[in-house]
Amino acid sequence: MSASDCPKFDACSAPICPKDAESTAHCAWFPDEDVCPLRDVPTWVRRQRRIAKAVGKNAAAGCFTAKMLAHPCVIRPGIKGLDPETAITESRVSAWVGGRSGVRKQRASEHGLRPFRKGESRAERTTPAVVVKSVDEGSEEVSST
Repeated sequence: MSASDCPKFDACSAPICPKDAESTAHCAWFPDEDVCPLRDVPTWVRRQRRIAKAVGKNAAAGCFTAKMLAHPCVIRPGIKGLDPETAITESRVSAWVGGRSGVRKQRASEHGLRPFRKGESRAERTTPAVVVKSVDEGSEEVSST
């Protein structure tokens, strides 16, 4: 598919078009430039919008390629792309991607919670079980605190 097949082709000035493989492979995007206005877009275009919102019109934020935008990294106001004054090579893009940790969902165990048991509700699970040892009898009791 080409960019001219896009219904917004005449009014759009986004440098990276999700419908154009050529621009996706070879173009760079700056946060002060336009983003594809379509609603049904790939995830990297949604990240592009989040970067534009986080960085604003800051030209010092550098440029981003489609491969960089496709990487699921954390987007914060201080995010920086590549320096546009030097050549944008595959090795620089790979180094940028490799230097950012991907976003991952936190596990219940990281919050100190145990996994759900069959038939258990969320309210019952929110308080972790505590094992209390009885000194007198040497037996164990499980209580919720």
